Amino acid sequence: MDLHHIRTLTQKYLEGETSLEEEQQLRDYFTQGDVDETLQEFKPLFSYFVEAKQEQSTSDIRPQLSKSHNKMYKTWMAAAASIALVATAVWYGNGYTASQDDLGTYESPEVALQKTRDILNLVSSYMNEGTKDLGYLAELDNTKDKLIKDNN
Repeated sequence: MDLHHIRTLTQKYLEGETSLEEEQQLRDYFTQGDVDETLQEFKPLFSYFVEAKQEQSTSDIRPQLSKSHNKMYKTWMAAAASIALVATAVWYGNGYTASQDDLGTYESPEVALQKTRDILNLVSSYMNEGTKDLGYLAELDNTKDKLIKDNN
């Protein structure tokens, strides 16, 4: 095989631009006995690929479960699936308890205005409840300002 061609293929291989056929040419070249001295560093790489391809595992990867363990596993999985099914049915059923005709609209503008005020008052009360403790921050800020003035 042409040495210049092998060097070009090796450079392409290092850049990740070779095709499968070109990689096969490289494997064939490096696994033969006669490899150029300048390319000797690549010989272990390609010979490893050939050796690794021939390796096979001798151990069984899957653990062997006893029949009683397997039966218990199936029982638990069936129970879990049943619970998930019931929970989904309850959750889905509760989502559609309101009738499809009740879309939250009102015929009378006065009733709609009153409902809107009620909801806004509720939101306002929750907002005000969250700001009660902010008075302590204002007191802390005033005290900090007094301390800074006293130190100057």
